[in-house]
Amino acid sequence: MQLKELKTIYIPDHLLEMIPYFSEIYEQESQMIAPLSSIKLSNELSKCLDKIPSDIHGLKDGMMFRFFELKVGQEAVLGALGFKLNIGSVKKAMIVEIFQTGSHNCDEKIYNYGVGARFFLQVKSKKFGAKLDSPQQITASVIFGKASVTYEWRTFGLTGAGIEPYIGGTGELNENSYNNFVHGMHKIFADAYKNDKKIIVFPQPILILD
Repeated sequence: MQLKELKTIYIPDHLLEMIPYFSEIYEQESQMIAPLSSIKLSNELSKCLDKIPSDIHGLKDGMMFRFFELKVGQEAVLGALGFKLNIGSVKKAMIVEIFQTGSHNCDEKIYNYGVGARFFLQVKSKKFGAKLDSPQQITASVIFGKASVTYEWRTFGLTGAGIEPYIGGTGELNENSYNNFVHGMHKIFADAYKNDKKIIVFPQPILILD
């Protein structure tokens, strides 16, 4: 599966206006409040409740697997993705996303929903010659002692006992951390499509960054 690196992050105005709404959802999700119906929707979205996907089978736009760098000043975007960091305090902040996505049109605006996970790489320090342009390069730089990197990852729209064996939490990046994340998510998706009752699926509004 090919990774796509996004050099420029563009968020449509109507999604930028919803950043507080996305942040509220992630805060509630962290408290294990699962059903999307329990979250107060904006007046605009409430008109289209019947179009919101209710499970993974309703997410028909395909799987996305990509990474992008966040720059100083984009802390609000980072917060909407479920993480907190003063981006200026690290050498590089990179997000890797794996998610199944679906979309619908509501009042001539496209809204996207998905379930998946984000892997947040924070390069704390680097030495001369360190290559940091992809998750694989960052991992290699750690292996050869050219960078110090921490990571954290979290799911969105997925919870339950069925995902616990694959959750890596946070820590110091090592040679296995990134591969464990990718392989773990593939296993979670496979089980979700089999309707594993140990995996609770609740599609969430997501930001699609083009």
